[in-house]
Amino acid sequence: MEENKNIEITKTEELAEDKMFDFDKVMQVFDRTDSSIDKLNNSLIIVDGIAKTAKEAADVFVTIKKIDYEIKNLDVKLEQFIKEADINLEKFKIKAEVVEKQLDKFSDKLDVILNKAVSINTSTENLQEIELRTTLLTQVKNWGDTMSSILMKILAS
Repeated sequence: MEENKNIEITKTEELAEDKMFDFDKVMQVFDRTDSSIDKLNNSLIIVDGIAKTAKEAADVFVTIKKIDYEIKNLDVKLEQFIKEADINLEKFKIKAEVVEKQLDKFSDKLDVILNKAVSINTSTENLQEIELRTTLLTQVKNWGDTMSSILMKILAS
């Protein structure tokens, strides 16, 4: 019986050692699992940082594209403004030529009228000649005032 007791004790010790052995294995698995979870958490933190950086890069990219769009829009508007200004300049040049020709004709006609008024003798006692001279000079003055007003309107437009 003693031998049976010894066998029983030996089996109990072996079972205890097996249990300890299993417990050590379980602890190792837990430690490795804990380490893996820590590594996974660290990886998630890194991935989160990368995601935030990617989002910031995307935001910067969108902002750059918006600025690029605005620059192109301004460029188109500037080109349109330049074309309109060129068209208006050409119209003004045409109008300026017409106005210049009309002013030359007007000036020639005024010269004729002024020469006529000057040719009337100032020492004449003929009332009709004096009235004609006065009328001509008054008319030339009125036309001059009218032309000045017209030129101011042309320059203002």
